[in-house]
Amino acid sequence: MNDAARTIPYAQLEYYSPERLGQYYYQIKAVREAQAHTVLEIGPGPGVVTHILRRAGLTVLTCDCEPSLAPDLLADVRDLPLAAGAVDFTLCCQVLEHLPFADFSVAMSEIKRVTRGQMLISLPYAARVVYSLHKWPGGRRSSWVLHFPWLPAPGQMAKNHYWEMGRREYPKKKIIQTLQAAQLSVVRAFTPADAPNNQFFLLA
Repeated sequence: MNDAARTIPYAQLEYYSPERLGQYYYQIKAVREAQAHTVLEIGPGPGVVTHILRRAGLTVLTCDCEPSLAPDLLADVRDLPLAAGAVDFTLCCQVLEHLPFADFSVAMSEIKRVTRGQMLISLPYAARVVYSLHKWPGGRRSSWVLHFPWLPAPGQMAKNHYWEMGRREYPKKKIIQTLQAAQLSVVRAFTPADAPNNQFFLLA
């Protein structure tokens, strides 16, 4: 990964926006719905998801190439030091854009190799977006998200990203084709209204 990707912002309270905390919810929800017992978390960040899953009794292996995060596995996602089918479920969220796009399929093939069940990845989605989220009495929620991929993506790509889905060279269709070329099936693709600049792919 490039040097900028190694900047650690987790000690800054400003890092924990409602959108970022919302991302953690969808990761935990995917693991729960998969009824996984062993989880590989690639790029654990501040350890929020790790902590919650472990408190719930799951076995979680963390993997990162940054020594200061003290991961269980100090390794690169393109070369995971695990046996085939070692874990039930793998999380890899907001990580893959820190690799050159040419390595995207390499990383996904390696994630598939070590996972016997499902995988959840998330990527930054740079397209212009309109969204709405409604919360009703009794806890019911409804939402919709509409992207405009034919319009120029807003803003500049983050300095520590090699690529972002939704920019001209990386449309959503190209990402899905790359996943399929790595022999992965897209079980579900979604953009949550409370984290509208993120695209999740549940894969098998």
